[in-house]
Amino acid sequence: MRKVKRTFMIEEEVDKELRKLIMRKYKRYSKGLLSAEVNEAIKRYIQMESAAHTHKSESSFYSKNIDDRVLKVWLKVLDRFKERHGHYPCEILLTELKHIIGVVRGTDKRTVKKWIENFVEYGLFKIHPTGRFGRVLYPDYCRVENHG
Repeated sequence: MRKVKRTFMIEEEVDKELRKLIMRKYKRYSKGLLSAEVNEAIKRYIQMESAAHTHKSESSFYSKNIDDRVLKVWLKVLDRFKERHGHYPCEILLTELKHIIGVVRGTDKRTVKKWIENFVEYGLFKIHPTGRFGRVLYPDYCRVENHG
């Protein structure tokens, strides 16, 4: 992809934390890593904001507005799934969803149960009657990523 040069200001503390993160993640700090991390962070931010605004306007699809906290965790879960499988899911095994929630929010059974209940309540996820897997009710991901 073609790159464009942008100059912007960030807080000094944010810069320090970002550089520390890069050192921890890559065990080195070399040319291009800062740009790559900032690029990925901006992509995730755009994706999250776009999804939040899309779903708030699709009130006919959802019975309630989605709580921002729940949506952010949901997007992290979907991103983690994409990291593992190379695409966003339309269906997820419940065991895998529990594992991903454990990685993203914590492994306590009550925490995992609470997040699954939140996803179901806000219309993001529907558990299949067998209880073994569920369908992702997040139309943008299934439409855009999987069907091009």
